[in-house]
Amino acid sequence: MKKQITLNANWTTIIEIEYTYEKKEVDKISYADGYNIVVGKEAKIIDIATVRVNGQEKTEGKIIDMGGYVNIGNIDFKTPSFVKALFELKEEVQSNVEKLDCEIKAEKEEEIKKANSMKAEERYENLVKNGLCRKCNTFCNGDCQTK
Repeated sequence: MKKQITLNANWTTIIEIEYTYEKKEVDKISYADGYNIVVGKEAKIIDIATVRVNGQEKTEGKIIDMGGYVNIGNIDFKTPSFVKALFELKEEVQSNVEKLDCEIKAEKEEEIKKANSMKAEERYENLVKNGLCRKCNTFCNGDCQTK
């Protein structure tokens, strides 16, 4: 997710900060004897802020709290209003991404539960077709003693 804010340093200097925060699921690759083997999935986080001063890109990097001021790349922001705006920007974007991740994860879990329940029902019906007794849940050929 991207979001951009504009800060006015003085009447001639305009600072634009574009913050990008994304979570992607990528293949986890293991390297073995010249072979690239996919061994699963892993989360990759993209956390980058781009600073433009009067329209020209100056630096790119993470928003780092330095205790009283904020550092992005090779630029330090020491004005309290700038620091507050940067933290609000970072918090807003990250919380929106976290909400989306939770919603997506809940949807995936629901789909998996639904698919698993359908598979279990199909598996049970297949076993009944092959001679499973519905009374005792064994292959008793109908001569079970359950009541």
